[in-house]
Amino acid sequence: MNAELVPGGAPEHTAEDSLVEDLFEQAVSAADRLAGLASGLASDAQQLQAVPETARLRRSAEHGVRLAERLRASLLALAEERRREGLALERRLLHLSRTDSLTGLPNIHTFNDRLEQALSQARFTGHAVAVLLIDFDRFKVVNDTLGHGTGDLLLGQAAERLRNSVYASDTVARLGGDEFLVLLPRLGSLEDVSQVVQKIFDRFRQPFTVGDHDLFVTMSMGVSIHPLDGSTGEALVKHADVAMYRAKQLGGCGYQFYTPAMNARATERIGLESSLHRALERAELVVHYQPLLDLGTGEIDGVEALVRWQHPTRGLIPPGDF
Repeated sequence: MNAELVPGGAPEHTAEDSLVEDLFEQAVSAADRLAGLASGLASDAQQLQAVPETARLRRSAEHGVRLAERLRASLLALAEERRREGLALERRLLHLSRTDSLTGLPNIHTFNDRLEQALSQARFTGHAVAVLLIDFDRFKVVNDTLGHGTGDLLLGQAAERLRNSVYASDTVARLGGDEFLVLLPRLGSLEDVSQVVQKIFDRFRQPFTVGDHDLFVTMSMGVSIHPLDGSTGEALVKHADVAMYRAKQLGGCGYQFYTPAMNARATERIGLESSLHRALERAELVVHYQPLLDLGTGEIDGVEALVRWQHPTRGLIPPGDF
């Protein structure tokens, strides 16, 4: 059976499916008509017992009835088998459309659905909802040195360890690459978030054994909480992402709770990056020379060249900012 996935995740009913179903219905209808015809012949033969050859005609008609009934039963059984196979395929396709193929975790579509459900319930219950966004530090080094096969095995083990670090009512999903999302839907207090975060970091202190390699994996994590950091799923994931990048900037192997200042810092950085693309052609980058002194003699024995950015609106920007 050919089936295509539609946005809702369920397989589309194709023209080929409809054609096959029509053929089955026509075949069953024909078998019914054949059985009726044979039954009529048998009845007529029963009434004409005095006519020569009547007994043979009756037996032939009754045999036709039995054949027609067996044909009808076979067609119905085949149609039922095909229906069960179609349902199994639909369930399989729906599962694939909502699951990450590498780790077996829910994918981003399933995560978003569960996040929306959690937020809807939280508006009535008053529980807090937390989103954790996790990115493994220097994971590219594993792929580049040990190969993507080893990297995939490591991701599978990491996914399992994450899943075992939370409750069954929580959701761990793979966002893509080495990024994962965790949904904590029913929090009694903010301390509950800290406990889960600490539990995850404790679990990852132990190495992963992949083939002949013992690999230590550290992570950077960002945390956002409803209703403090957003009222929609999109806002919570975005803010968790901002907090995760802040953890990266601080050296990784740690976590950060989202604050509005992080968003302002990220917005400022995006603005600087956009302006920096044009800074060279606008001759806004300037070089300052700083003398190097010999402390023994007090004489200048060299200079250090330092670049500065003469921004048109922000003034002189030091290199540490750009």
